[in-house]
Amino acid sequence: MRSAHGFVGVLAAAALTHPALQRAPNPRNALPASLLTVATFGGGWWVYGSYRSGVKHTLLAEAYPLAMAFEVKEHLAFVTVILAVGAAGLLRAGAKDLARRCYQTAALLAWAVIAVGWLVSGWG
Repeated sequence: MRSAHGFVGVLAAAALTHPALQRAPNPRNALPASLLTVATFGGGWWVYGSYRSGVKHTLLAEAYPLAMAFEVKEHLAFVTVILAVGAAGLLRAGAKDLARRCYQTAALLAWAVIAVGWLVSGWG
């Protein structure tokens, strides 16, 4: 499940990148990007319990900086979701420029989340 979560995360980051690069985000692709981001976060929340019970203690004991990087990744993912949902709301309200800026920030954070996730997943 973790690898599926990572794969969907890459798709969500790519989907967020598309409206971030458009001068005026199109709701046809921007809103599904926000929904995919929320779904990816939900999937991560679902598998977090197995990480916490099976991996976190060992990671804290043997690779403390990676454990902290994972925790930071989780917080960045949460901010990414908030920005993606906010951008969708702004886009529906007609504030396309502000929505684009939110999508840009969300896309950058999503790629950072993927990079840290890839780093931590290679541990062990």
